Amino acid sequence: PGEFSRVTTTPDPDPLRDESRRTWWVFLAVAVVVATALRLAYPSGIAVEHFDEGVYASNLWCPDTDFRYPDRHLYAPPLLPALIELLLLLLGPGQIVPSLVCLVAGIFLVPLLGEMSRRWLGEPAARAIVTLAVFSDLHILYSRTGLTDVLWTTWLVAAIWLIHAALRRSRPLLVIAAGIAVGLGWWTKYTGWLPLAISLAGIGGALVLGTAGAIQARRWLRGLLLISIVAGMTIAPHFIGLADNGGY
Repeated sequence: PGEFSRVTTTPDPDPLRDESRRTWWVFLAVAVVVATALRLAYPSGIAVEHFDEGVYASNLWCPDTDFRYPDRHLYAPPLLPALIELLLLLLGPGQIVPSLVCLVAGIFLVPLLGEMSRRWLGEPAARAIVTLAVFSDLHILYSRTGLTDVLWTTWLVAAIWLIHAALRRSRPLLVIAAGIAVGLGWWTKYTGWLPLAISLAGIGGALVLGTAGAIQARRWLRGLLLISIVAGMTIAPHFIGLADNGGY
């Protein structure tokens, strides 16, 4: 009975581990609040100033060209312009409205980077990465615009995290989610295929460094191929839509 009790009794929770988790979530919550404050500071200074921002935010003002700036496809895929148009319809033509998509994406990147880096590299590295993201002046600046950079960067990080999880666990839902994340990044910016290239480089690096064998690498490559197929299916409607303008 004593041996049975020793084996089956649930071990006591580790108070140090619980405290570490608590302090991490408090740190991340404070980081998100600070990131939000920095990106929303002086809202009167947030405005459509760059020519490309005007292109993306002008759907409603171009009724004679099918509600889009002429040759808009040469500037970027249609996801960001469509989201800006939706917000303008819902909230009206406010000064800050065209930048709301990037503001939300820029703030969301902070906890996304935090959780990804904590699981990959540990909490000390994650705290450093989150701090750099929160106070990055370039990221703060671009989060206050209607440009594609910040939204695509958020899709990029999400896609790489999901690809990593999908290749490790080989679960169909993760494969689909990773492919869709790549595809949505591709709908945002024409460099949206980069998570696939980064992942392929990672597999090659694992082989060169000897941290993965040939069998494991082949399994990863098969998984990456499936993710690429899902990503291709996600972006395919846009590619088809470009046929009348000369194709992708």
